[in-house]
Amino acid sequence: HEQYDGIYAIQIAKRLPLVPDGIDDSDLKVQSILVNIAKKCSEYVGIETQMETMDNIAQIDHQLGTVAEKYEQACALQTHIEKSIEKDVTELEKRQMYLSQLNTELKQFEDAIEAFWLADITTTRDLFHASCQALKRLKPQDWFELRRHHKPPYILKQLMSAVCLIMMVENDWKMARILLGSSIQNRDKGDEDSVWKKYDVKILSMLDKFDVFSRATLGDKFLDSVAKCMEDQKLRS
Repeated sequence: HEQYDGIYAIQIAKRLPLVPDGIDDSDLKVQSILVNIAKKCSEYVGIETQMETMDNIAQIDHQLGTVAEKYEQACALQTHIEKSIEKDVTELEKRQMYLSQLNTELKQFEDAIEAFWLADITTTRDLFHASCQALKRLKPQDWFELRRHHKPPYILKQLMSAVCLIMMVENDWKMARILLGSSIQNRDKGDEDSVWKKYDVKILSMLDKFDVFSRATLGDKFLDSVAKCMEDQKLRS
């Protein structure tokens, strides 16, 4: 009977369907074999299930370890981001305070400039704005008559020399002609502004943002250099 126990019994059972006359399930030995097979198969199935479960648990443990590692990395990254945000917020608050201070100083500076002009008995700012309006009324032919000279008359040269000084550009006739020209005319003359900005007369476009106060406060040396260009009595008439 013992020879039918264990693996041997199962191996025999595998071959039972191959017996020529089949099997007699009423035979006591066959019944014993079948009972033993059922028992052993149950054990093997349980062992196999246990092994599969252990393999699954091992895989899950590995996955959990990977997930835990990624979670720790995510937490570390979150902590780093929170510290960076806190640092940026602090820096932003400092910059906002500095900007507010600059705006206050700017307002004070603008008020001082306005007070300067209000106290100016020569009404320089008003005369400047009136002159700008007069220049804007000139026709294209008028500007052409000024810039057409390759060798300008002395009076025109001196006048444009003073203009170049006031506009803080290179003081020569080439630059003076650029100031008197349009963006289309100046593209071939080295004027970078003409590439991205369209204007009819360069000096008029510059006067739109001209800061009279910045020139008025440059000091006597600057004003003397401009006055020197205007010494001819014909320019004072």
